[in-house]
Amino acid sequence: LRDLLEAPLGDSVRGSLVTVPGKHSTQQAWQIMCSRRKGCVAVVDSHGNTLGVFSERDLVRSVLAPGLDPKATTVEKMMTHRPRTLPQTSSW
Repeated sequence: LRDLLEAPLGDSVRGSLVTVPGKHSTQQAWQIMCSRRKGCVAVVDSHGNTLGVFSERDLVRSVLAPGLDPKATTVEKMMTHRPRTLPQTSSW
């Protein structure tokens, strides 16, 4: 357990980061999440800078529950803005 807690966070990441442009519809993001078997995606601008995170929870609570059209609702409007992040070299 000590080895796990002292290891850099980057060592425990499995798979690659999946990104979508902020202009994508929430339906497009959901299709990408399903095909890649991910519960969330990083939302990026045209330069690859992270703008936020869009998750299954965002889809359900912010798009589907209020009855919005997933095809007409963009990810950048429904994502979690400026998520708190840690460098991959941080330990638990």
